[in-house]
Amino acid sequence: MFKKLTEEEKLLLKILGFYVFGESLAGVFLNLYLFRLSGLKAAVLLDLVALITLFLVYVASGFILRKYNSRTLMALGVFGSAFFYLLVYILKENSLHFLVPLGFVAGLASGCYWVGNNLSSYILTQEKTRNLFFSRLNLVASFGALSGPILGGFIIQMATGLGSTNYGYSLTFLFSSIILFYVSWITRDLPQHSGINFSLSHILGHRRLGSWKIVLTQQFLYGLWDVAFNNLSSVIIFLILGSEFKLGFLNFTKTLASAIFGILAGNLLQKNKDWYRPAIFLSPLGLFIFALFPNYFGIFSLVFVVGFFQPFLNIASGKAIYDVMDRDKESWRQKYHYLIERDSALGLGRIITYLILLTFFINADQIKVAQNWLIMVPVLPLLIGLLQVRLNQKIYK
Repeated sequence: MFKKLTEEEKLLLKILGFYVFGESLAGVFLNLYLFRLSGLKAAVLLDLVALITLFLVYVASGFILRKYNSRTLMALGVFGSAFFYLLVYILKENSLHFLVPLGFVAGLASGCYWVGNNLSSYILTQEKTRNLFFSRLNLVASFGALSGPILGGFIIQMATGLGSTNYGYSLTFLFSSIILFYVSWITRDLPQHSGINFSLSHILGHRRLGSWKIVLTQQFLYGLWDVAFNNLSSVIIFLILGSEFKLGFLNFTKTLASAIFGILAGNLLQKNKDWYRPAIFLSPLGLFIFALFPNYFGIFSLVFVVGFFQPFLNIASGKAIYDVMDRDKESWRQKYHYLIERDSALGLGRIITYLILLTFFINADQIKVAQNWLIMVPVLPLLIGLLQVRLNQKIYK
C-alpha cells in the first residue's frame, strides 16, 4: 500500500497518524468538556485564541526557519500539544479561568507542528506521486482520527458508570498527553530543512499568478468552515446521540468511511484528475441535509454522502497547492513565502468565522446560532469545487 513512497514520506505519514490519534483522543471531548462546563462560548473562545496565535506563528514562520529547522519545529509543536493536554488534566474545571493562556499554548504548539509538517511535506513529496501521498495521508489521518474518539468515548463511559464523568474526561486528556510526548520523540528521525531565504518583500512584492490566487481563495474558503464545522457539529451530534461513547463510535464510523473512500478517491484521481467533479455538488448536498435534518437521517448523510465525496475535493485541492508552487522554478528556500500565504489565508478564514460566531453567541441561543450557521456552510465547499475546475484548467492544460 505504501511501497511506492520513500522512507521519508512513510515516516512523515507515521508521525501524522500518531499525532492525529493523540489529538483526536482528547480534541473532540475537550470541546464537549468546555460545553458541559460553560456552554459553546467557552469552547469558541479557546479556539479563537488558539487560531489567532496559530495565524501569528504562520506569519512569523519565515523568520523562524532562518534559524530553526522543520524537524525541530515539529518536535516542539507536538511537545507543546502534549503539554497543553497535561495542563488541562491538571487544571480540570479550573481550565475555564485560563482559557486565554491555554488557547495561546495550543495555538503556538499547533503552529510549530504544521509549519514544520507543511515544509517537510512539500520538500519530501514528488509531483508524480502526490495523489498517492495525499490519499495515504487521508488514510493514516482517518485511522488516527477514528481510533481516538471511540477510545476516548469508552474511557468516559466507563468513568461515568463509576459515577464520575469528569474523571473520564481527565483521563482522556492524560492519555492524549502521553501519546503526544511519544510522537515528539519519534520526530528525531526526520530530515532537517532550514536556511529559508525569506523577507516580507517576498509576500508584499511578488506578482501572484492567477492559479495561485485561486489556491489562496480556496484556502480562505476552507478556513471559513473546516475547524468550526468539526467542533460545532460534534456538539450538535452529541445532543442528538446523548452520550460520549455514541459520539466516539459515530466518529469511528465516519472516519473509517472517510479512510476507505479516501483510498478510492486517491486511486481514481491518479488515473483521471477530473474524478473530483461530482463531489462539487454532492458533498455540499450532504452537508445541507445534515444541517436541515439534525437527526439520525442527517447524521447518515454526513457520514456517507459527505464522507464519500469530500475526499475527492480535499485530495485534488491539496495536490494543486504544491503543483502550483512547482511552477515557480526557484529552490524551496526561495519560495517558502507560498506556504506562509497559503496558511495565512486558511488561518484568516478560521479567525473570521470564530469572531462572527462569538459575537452572535453573546446575546442569543448558542445552539440555535450553531444550527443556523451549519445551514449556510454548504455553499463554501461548492465554491471550492467550482474554483478547482478553473484551477485545473490553468495548471493541467
